Amino acid sequence: MVQVKTPTGSLTRLVQAYFESHLPVERGLRPHTIIAYRDTIKLYLKYLSRDVAIQRLTLDSLTAKSILDFIEDCAIKRKNAAKTTNQRLAVLKSFFGYLMNMDPTRIAQYEKIFHVKAKRVPYRPVEYLERSEMKAIFGAVDRSTEKGVRDYAALMFLYNTGARAQELCDVTCGDLRLERPLLAILHGKGNKTRQVPLWPETASAIEQWMKARGKGAASDNDALFTNASGAKLTRFGLRYILNDYVRYACAKAPSLAKKKIGPHTIRHTTAMHLLQSGVDITIIKAWLGHVDLNTTHGYVEISMKMKEEALNKAKPSTKKLKTSETASRKEKHILEWLETFGDM
Repeated sequence: MVQVKTPTGSLTRLVQAYFESHLPVERGLRPHTIIAYRDTIKLYLKYLSRDVAIQRLTLDSLTAKSILDFIEDCAIKRKNAAKTTNQRLAVLKSFFGYLMNMDPTRIAQYEKIFHVKAKRVPYRPVEYLERSEMKAIFGAVDRSTEKGVRDYAALMFLYNTGARAQELCDVTCGDLRLERPLLAILHGKGNKTRQVPLWPETASAIEQWMKARGKGAASDNDALFTNASGAKLTRFGLRYILNDYVRYACAKAPSLAKKKIGPHTIRHTTAMHLLQSGVDITIIKAWLGHVDLNTTHGYVEISMKMKEEALNKAKPSTKKLKTSETASRKEKHILEWLETFGDM
């Protein structure tokens, strides 16, 4: 990394360089990820400005203790769960790591932040949908309308590829190959791309949607999935579409009403269904774009637990039941700049 000399206490310059150069250029992060980083830094600086005017904050103000206090404040006053506070801590550690390179005179000060430990996150089993539940969701789509054709294609694409919500929104017409071998190119985290095979049913649904758009031949740079006004579909739009059909699908699959479902649930569903179909774990890793195989291995553990529970249920009972027993049991400056950064 090229070292840039900055004046002592030049907090504003370093924050600007972090967001304008380091994150997008050197780390290759995507815009929505950078905005998430911005929100955490903004919250942290606002927290510091409670005691010191924002104009008087300097690099000396950034201490490990202030990080600890900020994280605790987020947990208590903002009611952030452990997972959220850990994400905020990871962002701050990234920022402090950047400061260590750019401002080596304060390395001892910045190093202390890396001793701040993340909170323990309670284990929660991955939520995914059964095949019958996915079938009910697809069956709730009225494919006789243009909107229904788009929604069916988007849901099929989401389930087929296991794409993250933003990855689906970023897919362009040029990212598709609708001739054999059928495939789609997804743009994942850190500007990494991967190719995912498409099922013939998915390719057919996409072709029907492209014809239904009625705007002539789309260019390669056009977003594949658009909203009612013709703009690129957003993550929030995708979530709304999915939740809408889940609501209708509950009539045929009541179990859906008990689950908290979002686009990422479909990603988990894709992984589990691939695993249950006998697809090798390394292929699933590449399919989902996981950096670490341990992330993918989590699905294997869930699958093994399910098999173990099924075996236990199948074991003959060794207990002698009595005949009477029943069988069942029931501001300005840096903050101002951060506020407008995402709109640039």
